[in-house]
Amino acid sequence: MALVSNITKSVSIPNEDATAVIRKLSHTQLKAAAKARQSEGVGFMREMGAEMMKALRDADTETVKKIEDGQQANINNYDRDMLLKSGIASWSYDAQLPGATDDLDEPTAKFLAEQIFEFSRPETKAEAKNV
Repeated sequence: MALVSNITKSVSIPNEDATAVIRKLSHTQLKAAAKARQSEGVGFMREMGAEMMKALRDADTETVKKIEDGQQANINNYDRDMLLKSGIASWSYDAQLPGATDDLDEPTAKFLAEQIFEFSRPETKAEAKNV
């Protein structure tokens, strides 16, 4: 059994004199981040209408399974704000966590979310190559 609550690592933030300690996310934290992102996707699907839903229903199950497996290995299918808020244990910035993650610039937010995701799901690189 592996408990992830105390598994952390330090990362240097590119182009800055700053560091962050990130934590490995649990399966429930990853699930919540995926679910939050899926909720956004459902809203988009509703906007696309009945034609899109029909196309998805008509897709063969093997293709759908490949797509689902590939999505699990893709950071874009996880809510970045949830990854950041759950995955940053501490940092060298003066701003207090977790609320200060909203104030990160785009490159830093993207970098830290990717680091958290890869640390939490190291198998994702191999899965993404096989899709």
